[in-house]
Amino acid sequence: MAGIGKQRMLDPSAAHEDYHASVSPLARVVRLVLPCFVDREGRVEDRPDVLRGLLLPYDTKADMSSILDELVKANEVTRYSVEGVSVVALRCKPSCHANERESTLPEIPSNSEKFIPHTVEVRHRNGHRNGNGNNQEGSVRGAPIDTSWLMALWNELAPPVCPRCERWTTERKRKAAARVKDEPDQERWAAGIRQIAKSRFLMGGGERGWKADMAWLLKPDTLTKLLEGGYDDTAPPAEEPIPPSPMKKVDMEGDLKRWAEEDAAKEREAQADG
Repeated sequence: MAGIGKQRMLDPSAAHEDYHASVSPLARVVRLVLPCFVDREGRVEDRPDVLRGLLLPYDTKADMSSILDELVKANEVTRYSVEGVSVVALRCKPSCHANERESTLPEIPSNSEKFIPHTVEVRHRNGHRNGNGNNQEGSVRGAPIDTSWLMALWNELAPPVCPRCERWTTERKRKAAARVKDEPDQERWAAGIRQIAKSRFLMGGGERGWKADMAWLLKPDTLTKLLEGGYDDTAPPAEEPIPPSPMKKVDMEGDLKRWAEEDAAKEREAQADG
């Protein structure tokens, strides 16, 4: 067992995984640092005293065997023995250099049902995922999630003016898996998609004519906002009735009398001048 850890490209989201809530603080530290001390297959010899010295050098009284058992219960590692060789194996294989040597430790027995190894998705600076290329698209924490029903719901329930989803791409599968993990209830997704019909804006009624599509649906807050009515059209304010303009009352009799008096006065004035 090497005394110096390897440089690994670690997933920055690892500190936010759900298992942290079910294990002790020291177990969290061990899980975060352990990838630097395993081989390219995620294996290391199960020697608790040695591992404690490597992973927790200042916690000399820590019970490393109990810590590893915590991680086994959290389904983060497994412990097994093959022909007298005891092994600790990570559930998530680490990102490793292409030239790193092959593992010399035995694989987990094929008859074991307690542990299903998988490859964790880690993006490198060049945009590629971890080296062995076996990343499971459309999965969260390695467990495949069927999200094809979301595409079917969209194509069936979205308003006709909205673009249909023609291709269930790898990127869409990845985003859909994350959204479905947060909200697995298909009825709520169906209700959210139906809400689109209550918004002129989502159906192209805005100034730019944009219409809701699958890429928009897969954004983190879209479903919540739809279900809360955040896109619904608001009723226009009631128009106040315009009062009729006041009309001047016409007094025809008075006007005729006044006009006759004016004409008589002009006639008298003309006679006086003559």
